[in-house]
Amino acid sequence: MQSWTRIRMAHLLPLAVVLILWVFFGYFTVSWSMANKISALAGLALAAITFLLGPLTRFFPKTFARHIPIRKFLGLSAFAFIVLHVILSSVFYYELDLNRLLFENKKVLGLYAGSIAFMIFLAMSVTSTKKSCEVLG
Repeated sequence: MQSWTRIRMAHLLPLAVVLILWVFFGYFTVSWSMANKISALAGLALAAITFLLGPLTRFFPKTFARHIPIRKFLGLSAFAFIVLHVILSSVFYYELDLNRLLFENKKVLGLYAGSIAFMIFLAMSVTSTKKSCEVLG
């Protein structure tokens, strides 16, 4: 299969992940709350696929090596879903109120863990461009 066909098919994977989550996790529910949950789970699933492609290629090169070129796209798609989750959570659950987010939050440990994970994903996303790779060496 040619590389442009593989890349076009890779564009369907994030959509497939979202649809599968919407059907089996969301039961076709359309709400901001469900969009928030599905965006978080889709980001997690795509990030897991992205991180697993490297080790799977090492152990099963004939099967997974052909998927390495789409790993960057899947990682950036995962980051986009995570950004969507951060925005939806900030707007609809915490109404952009930092006091409510930081001090009146029952899930403050999850917020701290998510913030650290977001910073790591942000650094990975920013440094994944060709220009940043040239600058960093």
